[in-house]
Amino acid sequence: MAERDPLTGLANRRLFDAHFREMVSDGINHAFVSALVLIDLDRFKQVNDHLGHAAGDECLRQVAIRLQKALPDAALIARLGGDEFAVLLRAPLDAAGIARLLKRASLALCRPLAWNGTHMDFGVSIGAAVLRQPPGFKLSNLFNRADAALYAAKAKGGNSVNIDGAAVTVKPSRFGRARIDPPPLTGGPVMP
Repeated sequence: MAERDPLTGLANRRLFDAHFREMVSDGINHAFVSALVLIDLDRFKQVNDHLGHAAGDECLRQVAIRLQKALPDAALIARLGGDEFAVLLRAPLDAAGIARLLKRASLALCRPLAWNGTHMDFGVSIGAAVLRQPPGFKLSNLFNRADAALYAAKAKGGNSVNIDGAAVTVKPSRFGRARIDPPPLTGGPVMP
């Protein structure tokens, strides 16, 4: 069976779930994981609706490339489907290190994208659950916590990062809102 997403080349849901199940069954000592991260592109549907699926596909490919550049090599990055991505951060990071890493990833993902002379800006919602090992800890609860953090980020209007229910301030920028600008009327096409 295929273990890679054919569009982005990232791990697919099947491979991601297999790694996650393996971690749950083998325990924490099997593979050091500092956090589970869920990423959702804000207002991605606008791209497909206004520019077509080819533009949406290119956007997803660029998101994959940007994630691979922004995150450590040891991270398992997967496209779960649609505009949803998941990351297992496999590095000895504390909560502050995870916050810095996710800020960097958020800023990288929010950079404008050019496609066929059209300028697209995106926001991303990122939710993460930090691995902790208190008595009674269950690794299977990590996904539920990351999902709750993602929904908390989306509830703030998107374009935000939430780690275990705490919002992380991302440096304000002129980017970060899903916007589709028509090509300029004068001059050449917008370049990537």
